[in-house]
Amino acid sequence: MSRLDEKAVEQACHGAGLLFDPKGEVEEHDIYLQIINPGVVSFPKNFEPELVAQFGNLTLVMPPPALIAAAKLQRGSKTDIDDIVWWLKERAIGPDEIDGAIASLPKKASREMATENMLLVRLISGEEK
Repeated sequence: MSRLDEKAVEQACHGAGLLFDPKGEVEEHDIYLQIINPGVVSFPKNFEPELVAQFGNLTLVMPPPALIAAAKLQRGSKTDIDDIVWWLKERAIGPDEIDGAIASLPKKASREMATENMLLVRLISGEEK
C-alpha cells in the first residue's frame, strides 16, 4: 500500500543479504523479497503483518506464513507447493491455519482454487491417507 522506491528497496535487500524479486529458481535456504503485483494471487486488504527486520527507517514485514501458503495455493504450481512444504517444516504451520487464511482471501474463485489445492497440503502433512 506504500509507494515503492524499487531501487532503494533492492539496495536495502542486498545490504541485508536478501535476494530481491528473483524471477528464476532459488535455493532452498535463500531468503528473498518477492514483489507481488495484483493478478494471479490476492491477499486480503487488511492482515496483521509479521516483522522481518528493521533497517533504519525501513521496516520489512511480510504476510503471515499461513496467508503466504494460502496465496500460493491459489496458483498451485510445483514451485508454490514446494514453497508451502518449506513453510510447513520451517514455521510449523498446519493445515487448519492455512484453511483459516484461505477463508480470508478476497476473491471467491481464489478461495475455491486454494481449497481444492489444500488436498496436497493435507497429503504432505499426513492428514489424508
